[in-house]
Formats: sequence, C-alpha cells, structure tokens
Amino acid sequence: MKRVTIICAVLLLGGFVPSTAKAVTWSFEIETYDESTALWSSDTAVETGYPGYDYDWELTEAGVWLEDTQGPSFWFPILDGIATEDKIGSGSSSGLPIDIYGMQGLSIPDISAVLYLGVHVSGMGIAQLSDINFGTMGAFDIVGTRIGGNLTVIPEPATVFLLGLGGLVFLRRRRT
Repeated sequence: MKRVTIICAVLLLGGFVPSTAKAVTWSFEIETYDESTALWSSDTAVETGYPGYDYDWELTEAGVWLEDTQGPSFWFPILDGIATEDKIGSGSSSGLPIDIYGMQGLSIPDISAVLYLGVHVSGMGIAQLSDINFGTMGAFDIVGTRIGGNLTVIPEPATVFLLGLGGLVFLRRRRT
C-alpha cells in the first residue's frame, strides 16, 4: 500500500504522465460579402474519446470591405476596435463537443456580429460568423467582413491515467 502511494505521489509531483494525445491547432478564416452567415470547417480532427480537452483561441485578423460608388473598394482592418476579451480566450471542456463564443454581440462602430468557435463530437473544428449587421464608415458602405484566427485543442489523457492509478491504490488497499 505504501509503495503504491509513493509511486502515485512521485508521478504526480514529477509531472510524468504518459501521453499519446496530440494537440491540434487550426488556423481559420471566414469571409463574407453580405450579411449572411459565414462558416469555416477544419480538414483535420483532434483525437476523440478523451474525458477532457483544453483549448485556446485567438483572433489574428479582422477587417471589413468598404465600397464607394465614387471610388475604389478596399479592406479596412478593425482588429484594434475589438475588445481584448473578445480576441483571446481559453478554457476546458469535459469531452466533445466544445462550444466557444468569442465576440458575443461584437459591436464596434458600424458593424456587429457573433463569432462561434467549436469542435464537433467527430473532433472537427468549426468557426461561424452570424447575426452580421453592416452599416457605413464615413462615405463608404460596409459590404463584407473577414475574421481570422487560431484554435488549439489539447486532449487531456492525464485524467484517465490518474483515475487508473487511483483505482490501483483502492484495489491494493482492499487486498491488504
């Protein structure tokens, strides 16, 4: 009993947790030229079947397409106008799917939208821009938007490993 407890303590304190789980980082970009919902889906998946997942996300690009009937059209960056808490985030989920809302009701001058990030039960990442409302910027009409960023998901096998060790301790204790 004492030996099993010592082994568990050493493993926990030493940070030794055997793992075959791999983190997945997706770079997403969503672009739309009207106020309809835009969607991005990953072409790779995170490993499924783990009891927990950690995730981080970050917006790296945000812009609007400005159009003027009298002049040129161009992309205008709006990333600096988005609040910091709407540009980055992290958390944990007990299994899949993972639901993350960034930019909830984003409202900077002349545009509003909702960004949803998530991971399906199949492990595929998605990003969706919805509830988009465009206005104007000076003499220009906003007619499109582009949002880009990164989403990282890390399976958490440590939980299963530690639960297994705890089970061994109780089995050993029961025998003695």
